[in-house]
Amino acid sequence: MPVTASDLYDYVQCPHRVTMNLVGDPSQRDPVSPFVELLWERGNAYEREVIARLSQTETIVDLSSYKEDEKERRTLEAMREGADLIYSGRISSGDLVGIPDLLKREGEGYVPVDIKSGRGEEGGDDDTDPKPKLHYAVQLALYVDILERLGLSAGRYGFILDINGEEVRYDLSGSRGPRKQETLWQEYQEALSETRAIYDRRTETLPAYASVCKLCHWYSSCLKALRDANDLTLIPRLGRTSRDVLADEFPTVSDLAECNPDAYVRSKNKTMFQRVGAETLRTYHARAKLLATPGAKPYLKQSVRPCQRAVG
Repeated sequence: MPVTASDLYDYVQCPHRVTMNLVGDPSQRDPVSPFVELLWERGNAYEREVIARLSQTETIVDLSSYKEDEKERRTLEAMREGADLIYSGRISSGDLVGIPDLLKREGEGYVPVDIKSGRGEEGGDDDTDPKPKLHYAVQLALYVDILERLGLSAGRYGFILDINGEEVRYDLSGSRGPRKQETLWQEYQEALSETRAIYDRRTETLPAYASVCKLCHWYSSCLKALRDANDLTLIPRLGRTSRDVLADEFPTVSDLAECNPDAYVRSKNKTMFQRVGAETLRTYHARAKLLATPGAKPYLKQSVRPCQRAVG
């Protein structure tokens, strides 16, 4: 099967979505929610706005009306003729297929540009520097990979044109932050390898409950499977990574609820579970007990003193 930018986006959001798209029963898909439709409409409207604005100052080869092989033929033809900007072109090599929003000529080659109706980076508040979004980066990287294979790449970078009108450069040879050793290109290669493994049935995935689930068309199907399995990710803030670390010892919420978490503490702040600290394990245990106890209610962990309004 061909691997597309959408497949890599899905993998970054949830590997199990890739599996469900491949083998899931189409009748079990949820209808597209009005909110998701609104996001699509917003994205399409912003893309049209950007193209209209660029057309006032740039010469754009518009290939949006063409399909499949004809679109790809015209894209390659436009690049060989040295077009400055190509809108809605199609490129492919081997099992990789991409339709970048724009292909931009830089020097003797091309770089991909994606138009996004969100911010081009994440973070950037008072305490953190802005950093690339991985689900944007893997899409740009796939386009660059194809361009390299075709001998038409200007370099391992691309751009996001974001909702603020900013052109955010993504250096794929760099990392997402000072604590991340892998480069974006290496993260792309990993995502590509794992997506191929899912397609080839060499890797099996499991559903996991997360904040992105409610926007997914497999939400109801996966949620039923998670509840039937009494899966650990039903515990608030316990994600796929922690679930996979804890699952051998605690296969279900009930198993975690019945344990003594202090029996797994190896030092003041560490447990026998990688990247799950002592306080985190105690928190997961307390939340598991609430989920496993019929009629359980929230409780205070410490006394609370009401605030007194100042007079005068």
